[in-house]
Amino acid sequence: MATTPVRIPSDVHSETKQLAAMRGQQQGDLLATAWREYLERHKAQFAADLEQAAKILRDGTTSELAEFASRNAPARAEAAAARIRSKR
Repeated sequence: MATTPVRIPSDVHSETKQLAAMRGQQQGDLLATAWREYLERHKAQFAADLEQAAKILRDGTTSELAEFASRNAPARAEAAAARIRSKR
């Protein structure tokens, strides 16, 4: 299996390392399993989002597409600000 380093918050690293050890797994295997489960659980929402984007591409305007693509920007910005505040 090919591996690639990724950056994750230190608390997540510590928690997944401990949990993997308790389960007798490698940390990467635990995270890969969690990622696959996340994708499976959210498959319907991903499909709906892709269909919505395709509909806008077919029938909408670039402004509508930009609005759709940035609909979560305020929440992402707040989460990033919270991470920065927590590191102070």
